[in-house]
Amino acid sequence: MKPNFFKVIPLFIVALISIVSCKKSSSTSTSNSNPPTFSATVNGSAITFTGSVHNTGNVLVISTNTVSNTSIGINIPSPTIGSFNLTTNNNQYGSCSYNGSSYYTYFSGGSIPASGTVTLSTFNTSTNTVSGTFSFMAGNTSDIMQVTNGSFSN
Repeated sequence: MKPNFFKVIPLFIVALISIVSCKKSSSTSTSNSNPPTFSATVNGSAITFTGSVHNTGNVLVISTNTVSNTSIGINIPSPTIGSFNLTTNNNQYGSCSYNGSSYYTYFSGGSIPASGTVTLSTFNTSTNTVSGTFSFMAGNTSDIMQVTNGSFSN
């Protein structure tokens, strides 16, 4: 007795779909499941942000999503717990974008001062947690942006 060809094909298709749709679940991500939160006062306005923290091993990049046409970024090379000056070093700086204009602590043109600090109070690469505070004045060719009372944690 021969198996009916038309009865075997649907079974084969169902078995193939089941095998293909099964996939081993694996996670190689080292990110923390808690999204970081940020707050800061930008030119006198208090803003709460969400964002991201990435550690490349050489540079810690802290960045916010845009809220009220404003976003903040901080780069720290060779991060450790402690305080860092945000000044004229292009690798260690703070930045702020506001209404389409960008401001940086490493801007040194004209008479616009640019400076600031960031303090890492928690920095744990095993648990991917980081927290700290920041404040800075950042400039561009014609204006200055003051960021104070900044904090971040995840």
